[in-house]
Amino acid sequence: MAAVLLTGCAPGVREAQPFDGIWASDGFAVYLDVHGGNADIYEHSPAHCALVYGGSARGISDVLSLDQGRLVLDDSGRVIHFDPIAALPGGCADDFASDDAARITAVASATMEELYRPALDPAWTGRLEGVMPGLAGIIDPAATFAALVSLLAPLDDPGVRLAVDDSSIWDGVWSAGGGPFAGREPYFPPGLETSAVTGDDGIVTGSFGAAGYFGLARLGAFAGDDEGSQRVLAAELDAVLAESASVIVDLRASSSGRAVEGMLVASRFVPDERLVATQMSGATAAGDVTVSPMVGGPFAGRVVVLVGPGTAGAAEMLVLALRDLPGVTVVGEATAGSPTPPLARTLPNGWLLGVPTLDLVTPDGASWSGVPIAPGVMAPVTESDLDSGIDPGVAAALALLS
Repeated sequence: MAAVLLTGCAPGVREAQPFDGIWASDGFAVYLDVHGGNADIYEHSPAHCALVYGGSARGISDVLSLDQGRLVLDDSGRVIHFDPIAALPGGCADDFASDDAARITAVASATMEELYRPALDPAWTGRLEGVMPGLAGIIDPAATFAALVSLLAPLDDPGVRLAVDDSSIWDGVWSAGGGPFAGREPYFPPGLETSAVTGDDGIVTGSFGAAGYFGLARLGAFAGDDEGSQRVLAAELDAVLAESASVIVDLRASSSGRAVEGMLVASRFVPDERLVATQMSGATAAGDVTVSPMVGGPFAGRVVVLVGPGTAGAAEMLVLALRDLPGVTVVGEATAGSPTPPLARTLPNGWLLGVPTLDLVTPDGASWSGVPIAPGVMAPVTESDLDSGIDPGVAAALALLS
């Protein structure tokens, strides 16, 4: 959320005046304090309150509005509602920074308990009670990482993530799930012709004869900014579609990204504008996921969408947008059942914890949080398959497209 407000550096006193006051979010555990042309953003849980941004409110009117006494923030399609409060809790004035393993783990666990959707597993409390006594007085990043992993890994949810600022502990972003494709990005299926990787290793393109291949390790972050990222994604996808009689869209390793990029992909295949789903924070709507068609109409060839346990977040939104279209077949294994992009929360040592926070409800009233999307054609893939250069999912896709 802080990044949404970092649109300028100069003071914005007059612009911020309509939003002056202290506000508490509905379902996102955020306080917003707007005062004198500045905005302070606090993340909180029952165990902490942390100032994560303090500075100019310039540009605030681009993302904030007032609706019957409530403040509404539009964060690239994710809508956050705020209600006024009299004052910040006293703990928000405390120093948040700490390298203490017990403190970091306590904040992470409290954040998960408050925000994680659909629900923590029944063994969560036991794991926490087993981990915490061993962390007393420990100032050791490796011990902290090990404790967090022991808590989070059993969730088997690729949307739960840790961005660790220490390459000696973990190289990249750790994810609590993902299946056999985790750690294999970029992934090149055996037999892929004219293959290429672009978008900071996020997009793999190629062909199997007349069948095009478009593999996504994530949905977004293909360039230095959002607009550039969408240009790269659109250009690479359109190039594959223009040269292909049919196409394989591989989402088996795609567990991060934004809904807007997912719907950009969907726009190449849908014949009309449609509501895919609504993100929900409890009983409050937190943003619609919609897709609009391309002017030239949808791709005319057959489409296979490959999915598996590493398909999460915006990729699951994309599957929901495509799965019932004529000519589309979903192949692979059940998805993660974690269909909304995670909310990034700051831990006391500066690491970031990604927490799936919202429910996703389709127009038929079905909730997809915690509910994997089943493929139409099963094609399980194991790590030993991939180690041996075998991909049953691609084989099944090519058989359908032949």
